[in-house]
Amino acid sequence: MTTSAELIDRAASLVPVIAKRADDAERGRTLPDETIADLREAELLSALVPRELGGHQLDYRTHTMIARILARGCGSTGWVTSFFGLHAWILSLWPDATVRELFANDPMPLASGPFAPNGKAVADGDGYRLTGRWSWATGVHHGPWVMAGGMIPPPDGHGPPDVRLFLLPTEDVVVHDTWHTDGMRATGSDDVSAAELLVPEDRAFRLGTIREARPAVAAPYGDPIYGWPMVPVLALGAAAPLLGIAEGVLEAYRARLSERVMTYSPGTKQRDVPGARLRLAHATAELHAATLAFDDAVARLDAVRDGAPPPDLAERVRIRWTVAWVVGVCRRVVTELVAGSGASAHRLDSPLQRALRDINTGSGHVVFDQDTSAELFTTHMFGDELPIGSLV
Repeated sequence: MTTSAELIDRAASLVPVIAKRADDAERGRTLPDETIADLREAELLSALVPRELGGHQLDYRTHTMIARILARGCGSTGWVTSFFGLHAWILSLWPDATVRELFANDPMPLASGPFAPNGKAVADGDGYRLTGRWSWATGVHHGPWVMAGGMIPPPDGHGPPDVRLFLLPTEDVVVHDTWHTDGMRATGSDDVSAAELLVPEDRAFRLGTIREARPAVAAPYGDPIYGWPMVPVLALGAAAPLLGIAEGVLEAYRARLSERVMTYSPGTKQRDVPGARLRLAHATAELHAATLAFDDAVARLDAVRDGAPPPDLAERVRIRWTVAWVVGVCRRVVTELVAGSGASAHRLDSPLQRALRDINTGSGHVVFDQDTSAELFTTHMFGDELPIGSLV
């Protein structure tokens, strides 16, 4: 049985490899096939897949550490790895017949996941006709499946719609070349669309099934990690590579101080400039605080294996706010350290400028919006009702 330490070591061994590929990956606007092959060979995409389906069934700390470590070498690789791993966890929760089909020959089925319910589905026999267009289909060029969100209108025209995730073969959707961004360029997060695509009932999964937490006794595979509520899992998984980017920049800045000689100086190294040391000290403390908060939230999810109940609503809004705060700290740390690294840090062959662009783009994910996250947190704190559809 593969251990957490073994997977983390494998991730660390790939960092120099993916760092060398980062420029080419950016130019191609998707991860190289070689990187996907390396991730598969190292089995880094199946940390959360049940053992009976061929995965490792490890804890959430392991999954997030893999993403953090990879992101130190390439932010896009950390991002894609985290989402492919999270989506495999979600795929393992679909109806049994679908799960057996997905995992029959592959313990690491790759699926992009534009979950926003932009699609409209209408009943058609034993399935639905789905029409819609979705953005942010991370990894769509490497995954044979797309999990796209959509709504089924109520039969009588009254009441809330039935919100589903529709499992679509990538070959049956149109992939639109829209991913032209300044950061996270290699994630290949293009748009996809479908027009009256027939989807069988067993590939139309009610989102509420995994959005809410389930008690341990009701969790599949006899393991309470498969009863986690979806939003905290996805939020922490998305934040993990951004934390990894900041960790990589902090280490790079510290090393740079000992090497960089200040221009128009008598050979003074930047490490001997008091302001640079102060910048390093502040960044180290801020990132340490963010890491502690992040690790605490991850540990709360993993605690279900020790008998803790799944996070309730109060804990979920707290995790949402914690994640947004952590990502804000990471963005600030990277910005400050790159600002203190001189103009040469902005050459296109410098990993520092890419890290800055990547974290600015990645932190734009809706779940990291600090205004909304803080509002949800304080709304619940004061005992008021959360808006319908809140991501918590």
